[in-house]
Amino acid sequence: MIKLCAPTDEAAVNIDDAIKAMRSMGVGLAEIRDVNGINVLDFTNEQANEFYEKLKAKGIEVWAISSPIGKRDFAIDFNAYQDRVKKAIEMAKIFHAPHIRVFSFFNHNNNVDEVVKRLSYVVEEAKKENIKVCLENEKGTYGETPERMLELLDKIPGLLMVYDSSNYIQVGVPSDKTLSMAFPRAYYVHFKDGIHKGDDADITPVGEGEANIAQLLKLSTLRDMTFSIEHHLRYPNEGETFEQIQNSQKFVYPNRTAAFYDAVGHARMMLLKGGYMEIHEGLFKH
Repeated sequence: MIKLCAPTDEAAVNIDDAIKAMRSMGVGLAEIRDVNGINVLDFTNEQANEFYEKLKAKGIEVWAISSPIGKRDFAIDFNAYQDRVKKAIEMAKIFHAPHIRVFSFFNHNNNVDEVVKRLSYVVEEAKKENIKVCLENEKGTYGETPERMLELLDKIPGLLMVYDSSNYIQVGVPSDKTLSMAFPRAYYVHFKDGIHKGDDADITPVGEGEANIAQLLKLSTLRDMTFSIEHHLRYPNEGETFEQIQNSQKFVYPNRTAAFYDAVGHARMMLLKGGYMEIHEGLFKH
């Protein structure tokens, strides 16, 4: 079975608007990353409790703390790094989140031993609170390719994988390779798509890019997985207008919530085309 999930800030900046958009699209699981422009690791405990109670009141459970841990280079002091890990765990406890999402560092100079050391620390600390740590294959980090992602999973007991197909597209790895190598080890999915473009990618709704979403869904039929709609679709940033960006790529939206609605709509359409049936709101069975 597949459960739909989404980072709240992919739906709206404000938590109330995000909840409204998620509930209207039948998404009952959330990743917590930014609310009101504040990153989850910068929430006060009072803010975190307020946001949690609002989600809980509308029947939305928190799947993961989408932390920025590891989304920087090794220049960070290890003591400061430890403090950020502790804050992520504290947030996971307040939100009753069973998972923390992390990354594998920029400007790593291929220093896999240091990457392993730092990721092992967060895995070990989280384990004390029965929280699982999931590593995303971010472009530019050590684990950006399937080979390196599997290397880290093999070297760090208990580390799990977030499979993000569009991130692999960004670094030019063909989807047949990522599906055969990386996807069998995936714990959950960032459900988005993309078209390779130079040394990057244009992000698209699922089914509109090169991620071979139909095959991904075939490979998912015998597994229970969470598909988080981290759409990253293009809409005007602060200071931009829709007219300024509308010809920048194929899929462009007037605002964040419109992008979210289309992303979820495409996700549902692909699930139905793949032979899945919605047996409960946001829960699909093949």
